Amino acid sequence: EILKTQMANIFSFRDKEEVQELQKAGAKALQSDGVVHHGPIELKEEENYVMLVGEERIRLQPHALEDPPVKNLLRAILKWMNDVLEDRRIIVRDVVEDLYDGQVLSEFIEVLTDSHFMTAGITQSAVLQKAKLKTVLGRIDKLLQIHPDDEKKWSMEAIYSKDVVSILHLMVALASYFRCKHPIPQNVKIKRIYLKQLENRLETKLFEEEITGGDYGPRAPEPTDIHKMHILQ
Repeated sequence: EILKTQMANIFSFRDKEEVQELQKAGAKALQSDGVVHHGPIELKEEENYVMLVGEERIRLQPHALEDPPVKNLLRAILKWMNDVLEDRRIIVRDVVEDLYDGQVLSEFIEVLTDSHFMTAGITQSAVLQKAKLKTVLGRIDKLLQIHPDDEKKWSMEAIYSKDVVSILHLMVALASYFRCKHPIPQNVKIKRIYLKQLENRLETKLFEEEITGGDYGPRAPEPTDIHKMHILQ
């Protein structure tokens, strides 16, 4: 869970002990895998899936998030996000639970683009959360030069429903565009299960989906030499 109360108190957050506690919490978050196991990732018995004839679904294979390459990718994304959000006193512990509603994602994009979203603040309303997420993803589409008709590996609906694969695709694309300083593992694939309900049985097929290693489109412009000198000063 994100320390959302600290977001509300960002301008009054000065106490040294609180800063130290925040740093400790951040270090603890970085030691985690970056995602809590959630969603139906187990396929132990076919009766766990009630599906209509002809219906198709895709799920994670059991323990797919425990594969070392996937865990390394999650850690890299987690570390990058916490570095970017450090000045806003926000700690990301779970890339799914902390990003799905668009609230922390909007803060993240604001810092990276030095801009501000004219959207609702922290809210528990699903309608307002989805509206904010849609706005943030629209800004990301413009950054990545994605046309509305282009096929994307994520969507507002998938992210809000906490689809970890969609969120990973989004974050990898952002890491490439913003030239993430933390090494992003290459050739990471995540194991998935394709399900289709036939007349008298559930058809299943195992496959792997590539998360890193492809072309992620344009990148943010490099800072000018003058800007670099200013940063060094």
